[in-house]
Amino acid sequence: MLSQAETQQFEKAYREYESGDRHKAVQELRSLIETSLDPTDQMGLLYHEVLWLMELSAISNARDRLNEFRKLLESFADAPIDQDYLTPQATRTVMACFVEAKLLLAEGNRAEAVASLDDIVSRFPKQLMNFPEIHDHVQLTRGYFSGEPGQWKKAITILESLSPAAEETSFVSYSLGHSWDEHR
Repeated sequence: MLSQAETQQFEKAYREYESGDRHKAVQELRSLIETSLDPTDQMGLLYHEVLWLMELSAISNARDRLNEFRKLLESFADAPIDQDYLTPQATRTVMACFVEAKLLLAEGNRAEAVASLDDIVSRFPKQLMNFPEIHDHVQLTRGYFSGEPGQWKKAITILESLSPAAEETSFVSYSLGHSWDEHR
């Protein structure tokens, strides 16, 4: 668990990121990762760094940092098990798979990204329910990118199951309508 000083440093980096000083925020975050001694804390910080690097279009750097995250994840011997309650290993694995899928999309690997998201949903349905924002994003992304020739029914099933946030309603409706038109 992050110390009070580390938490403050993370919050400072987050504020910098939100205010638009994103490169400085990434540097602050990287500095915090390098000084943190707890692998679990490092993974949580790396998760944010990968997401921020993707937003900065630093895709190869994001891939390098995700590989570091994966190495730390592999250092834990316990295999993740899906439970109704949060378990550290399953939470870390869901985070890694989620950010991996987002990175695959950024790299243009749609099919691999959808397969990764399908894997998360099949392996960790209970854990995903503990993270509604990630769950909704996973389902929306699966529905949208599953909508390709031969996959329209899958896209429709996923998109119809969503309860999107207000700002995503029109996007979901458009994607669903498009999928229905293509499925006919």
